[in-house]
Amino acid sequence: MLYLSFPLYLSVKFLMRVKQLWLYFEQNSQPRIKFQNLSIPYPETEFTVVFNHTKFRKIQSYYQQETNLFYTQCSKIIVHIKQENLACLNHAITSLLHKNDLTIVIDLSLSVVNKIYLQHTLYNFQKQQCQTNKAFILEMAIEDVLDVALLSGDLLVNYLSIVQDSDNDNSISFEILSKLKITQSLEIRLANNKTFIESKIKCECPPELYMSIYDLKANWAEQYLKLLKGFCKFENLKYLAIHQTYCKVAFSPAVYSLYKRIGDFKNIISLTMPISPDGYVNLAVMQMLKSLKKLKNLMLQTLQYIQQIGQVIHQMSEFAIELMIQLRYLQFGITQKDFKIGKLKLRVQPLIIKINNFSTPLFIYDSQYGLRNLSFNTKPS
Repeated sequence: MLYLSFPLYLSVKFLMRVKQLWLYFEQNSQPRIKFQNLSIPYPETEFTVVFNHTKFRKIQSYYQQETNLFYTQCSKIIVHIKQENLACLNHAITSLLHKNDLTIVIDLSLSVVNKIYLQHTLYNFQKQQCQTNKAFILEMAIEDVLDVALLSGDLLVNYLSIVQDSDNDNSISFEILSKLKITQSLEIRLANNKTFIESKIKCECPPELYMSIYDLKANWAEQYLKLLKGFCKFENLKYLAIHQTYCKVAFSPAVYSLYKRIGDFKNIISLTMPISPDGYVNLAVMQMLKSLKKLKNLMLQTLQYIQQIGQVIHQMSEFAIELMIQLRYLQFGITQKDFKIGKLKLRVQPLIIKINNFSTPLFIYDSQYGLRNLSFNTKPS
């Protein structure tokens, strides 16, 4: 990445050698980078210009100054917008589209006024998408639930982060979320007192779904199950992460139903979920894993003390080695150090197993060479 405020001269020879060129426009900077020639195409070079909370008049000025960068080179444009620069969004939508791929990144803690303004702006954004048939990319990090009832069709959103703390009175509405077609990633981080408005209208699964309900120790499985029931088109989902590391994962009908529902996402290739000392829970987990024929990466985590952690790790590892032929990476994230692990079998198919105490590696297993101890406090049995 090059800062546009740096006094640099980029020659034709340089541009022909570069595969990716990111140009970063700081908030109050003046562009000083000079190009030898942008009127000729550089088919092997991908250009991206990032405007970081830059006033629209400066964006427009640079757009006009370096016309060939945006027209001839078809540079991608990423515009970061904060709450105070929300008025820039409408201008960016209507003025910066042309031939360019446009990403709008909105970082907002919405006031009532800006919430209403943004809702109408999103309506205009969706209308532009329909009229020009361009795949604009919208990224939003919000602390409130927007009313998108104005939208006449789907609004394409590349990345959506919903963060609600215990002081926020709003509920998650899947009927509202169903208006957003999330093309890449959805992150939901909620306090434990949040409720979900169920709807017959479901939200399409994004390729990546990350969920965390903090301070949730009881009924955790019921809450996550309610979230997952709000989605349809299970085949879209490739990455799923359930971050609930503080909970005690004991067997219950809700836990069984949650794992059964996860098993319905047949195209998952990466899964992060809690680990349990409960044998019945682990049987349900293994039954679920048998359904995930495409799973390549599995992460099992906990911040709870598990007395028989070595036995649990050995049981899950042996299951993966023997029956999950497609799996290539298994990681355990635990808090303990002083435990033993039984000898693990070898197999023909490649598989790496890592056992970490937080970020410190304790053991590593390679399917060709077996288990290796990386810590003096732990040892294979």
